[in-house]
Amino acid sequence: MRPQTSDNLAILAASYLAVDDLAQALDHAVQAKTILEECGGEGPEFPQQDYFIIYQVLTTAGRSQEAEAALQMAHQIVTARAEKIKDPFLRQSFLERVVANRTIIDTFRATISAPTQPLVG
Repeated sequence: MRPQTSDNLAILAASYLAVDDLAQALDHAVQAKTILEECGGEGPEFPQQDYFIIYQVLTTAGRSQEAEAALQMAHQIVTARAEKIKDPFLRQSFLERVVANRTIIDTFRATISAPTQPLVG
């Protein structure tokens, strides 16, 4: 039953982040992250969403390396689940029409896989 609590902790983290209580948001996000790491993302209903919330909280807290790792995990879960969908139309729908999945993919592309631009001086 412990793995399912990551969803609740992530929601609490998002709620506290929304009301600018970063300390509480961070506490709940770290607890959710610990559970997700212990269970390998297996058990929670939407681990990709939990990891994405953790990414948002850690980014706000200035913990960029940990945030990036959480975003990478969210993206990895979305793409792994998409690969299991045999029908190309349904797979594309899963990636583009499920708002949380699309947000994770878009954020990943913009944040991690975006090529760095050379500085013009």
